Amino acid sequence: MTDRRLYIAYFLILAVGVAVWWALRLGSAEIRGWFFSDVFGKGEYYIFLIPDLLVIIVGSAMVCWFAVVKSWQPMSWAIWFVTGAMSYATLLTFSLYSHLQHCTLAAVLIMATGTAGCFWMAIQARRFKAQTSST
Repeated sequence: MTDRRLYIAYFLILAVGVAVWWALRLGSAEIRGWFFSDVFGKGEYYIFLIPDLLVIIVGSAMVCWFAVVKSWQPMSWAIWFVTGAMSYATLLTFSLYSHLQHCTLAAVLIMATGTAGCFWMAIQARRFKAQTSST
């Protein structure tokens, strides 16, 4: 399925997933402990909340909107914007895991999976744009 429904589905799932991730992390110390150590207080998590809301969730919503209205160039830009944010979050999570042991491997794998999906979608968007432009 290389059409706009794929982009809508993936980025809708990403936006909802990030919202649920934050709700669980902020709402439950037990669930937060599955992913992060207690070295950070609850307040330190808020420094990542606004960027995640603005870039990943709003950016994903923009990708969905551009896919609905078939505006491929802005959709591609929005995908790369979200991919950059996911890449940064993945590298940060990996550094917290590998150097400081402040998070678990589960947190790294969740972030890496989301980032890999974003990269794949960005590459597919370029191919899809080329296919739809030639027809």
